[in-house]
Amino acid sequence: MVAKFDTSGDESWHILVDGPEELDDYGVALLGVDAENLVVAGLSSSSESGRDILAVMASDEGDVVWQAYYDYAQKDDAPVGIEIFDGSTVEILGASQDAGGDWDILSWRLPTDDGEPGSDYRYPFLKLDYEKGMYYEKDNQDNYYFSGAKISEGGLDIQLVKLDSGFQLEWAKEIDGGFGDDAVFSMAYAPEQAAVYLGGYSANRQGGQDMYVASFSSAGDLSLEYRRVNNQPAAKAAARAIRLAADGDVYAAGEAQAGGEKGLVLTRFDKEAGQLWEINAG
Repeated sequence: MVAKFDTSGDESWHILVDGPEELDDYGVALLGVDAENLVVAGLSSSSESGRDILAVMASDEGDVVWQAYYDYAQKDDAPVGIEIFDGSTVEILGASQDAGGDWDILSWRLPTDDGEPGSDYRYPFLKLDYEKGMYYEKDNQDNYYFSGAKISEGGLDIQLVKLDSGFQLEWAKEIDGGFGDDAVFSMAYAPEQAAVYLGGYSANRQGGQDMYVASFSSAGDLSLEYRRVNNQPAAKAAARAIRLAADGDVYAAGEAQAGGEKGLVLTRFDKEAGQLWEINAG
């Protein structure tokens, strides 16, 4: 469902978009293309081809302008975001399985006037654990940064990939803390630094997981790497969202657990000194 509400919170209209089968469909991302139209990307379930990507252009009056589907190999395809590619094209970014079941990074580019025929650009993200998600940022040079958890012999590692505007590889980095699973859940891009930031967790030698924050320059060099201070055996923490402060510090919000139930934690990392403080709740 796509709905519009006025400034008083009252519904102006809504649209129900049903996929080709009587199965679950739901929205994932929404983007205003101009003053009169918006694009919604979501998942459309199929009994024969897993989940497909559904794209819908809707007018400001509540009319469906066009809708399109993406199914590469009758496997799972999933959107994570929408971007303006140029003045006449939108792109839906996400992940898509090939015929062998391996995941590729996807840019599905659609003309805004009618949504057809569209073109797809793909780059392999081998061994992606999509259950952990895939995340992206785009810089002001139209380069892409994608990250996710990669399945390796020692568990999960964080994979960070930079692609140029033509979806060609610039560089790739793999982060392995050496003590078990490492995973990413959030990204942020700092244009003034030309740096990309990651937030997630990294396994430690005590058998737990530390909240983890790192940044890389546009050339792929590691700029900073910090972990939340945690000396309790088997305690776990993770950054689910990161935001950049005006002075270059990093805020990381997520959860922490030390024997009991999970609680909310907000941590600030100084760009030079590491962890400054944290707030716990719950």
